[in-house]
Amino acid sequence: MKRSPPPHTHDLRFRLVTLTAGRIGRTGSFLFGAAGRGFRRWCALPVAVLAVAATGALFFAVDAGGTDAAQAHPAAGPPDTAATASAPRRPAPGEAGTSAADSPGTSPPDPASPSPPVTPAQSQPPAQPTPPADSRPGTGAGAGAGAGAGAGAGAGSAARVIPPPATGLTATPGNGSARVCWNPAPNATGYVMYHRDTTTGEGWYRVPYPVADTCSTVTQLTNGHTYEFRIRSSNADGEADYSGAVQARPAGTIPPPATGLTATPGNGSARVCWNPAPNATGYVMYHRDTTTGEGWYRVPYPVADTCSTVTQLTNGHTYEFRIRSSNADGEADYSGTASAMPG
Repeated sequence: MKRSPPPHTHDLRFRLVTLTAGRIGRTGSFLFGAAGRGFRRWCALPVAVLAVAATGALFFAVDAGGTDAAQAHPAAGPPDTAATASAPRRPAPGEAGTSAADSPGTSPPDPASPSPPVTPAQSQPPAQPTPPADSRPGTGAGAGAGAGAGAGAGAGSAARVIPPPATGLTATPGNGSARVCWNPAPNATGYVMYHRDTTTGEGWYRVPYPVADTCSTVTQLTNGHTYEFRIRSSNADGEADYSGAVQARPAGTIPPPATGLTATPGNGSARVCWNPAPNATGYVMYHRDTTTGEGWYRVPYPVADTCSTVTQLTNGHTYEFRIRSSNADGEADYSGTASAMPG
């Protein structure tokens, strides 16, 4: 786009030409007198033309400098020192040296020409070199070692071995107790026991403490009740399924029936004796009057010894006697009978 000079430039040029021509005319009149009129007529014109040319060159330089300064220093802010320093300096008219237009291979930039477009490749930063495979995260020997360690840890945590259920369970009844035994289970470090009273219909009870051995005695059971038992083998990885169930009926050790029973008659009485029975702590006596055909009468108090005198009998009547040895676990069967007639 062609640059147009500011509006005030034409008035200034006209005033300079008029002033120059007037001064040349007065100079000619002073030097040549009357002949100065011809000098004004023939010499003022070329001198004025030279003055106009010099004035145009001066104003061209002034206009170019003003335009360059206006482009380098926008009105929005102060001039950019870096941009001013990088712009080539234009010599003034008449200054010694070679101008930018006379330099070979160069030409002054046209302020009206647009700047070349910036391509995407020029706006992007230069590509960074690809780091070696060993230095990138997730690759190389370090990643291989980490992956191997992670795989090893996963394999170790997955290798859980829970023991199989116990087998060969047995239960032996005792006095208010039962002895439960089983076969050892592979990889088991302990066993958890369960039991229930089937006579009363209660639910399964888990014994709170584990059993390290393969036998355990369960106490505080009720004699005469039937109990059911089962266990679960266990270790640090967990508990196995339940074993099979077995039953036992605690009864204790009841003494055998007494033997050697004798009855010696007395006056309205009879002395009854017998042999001691193993494990017996007492004896319960029974008698009856066979003469009158009465039933067996149980003496309400037990006998701690192996002899006892029965009183308040009727003389001339025949009486039969028998006993039952006993202990805390119960009473044995009846002994044999013995007869006596008090007199």
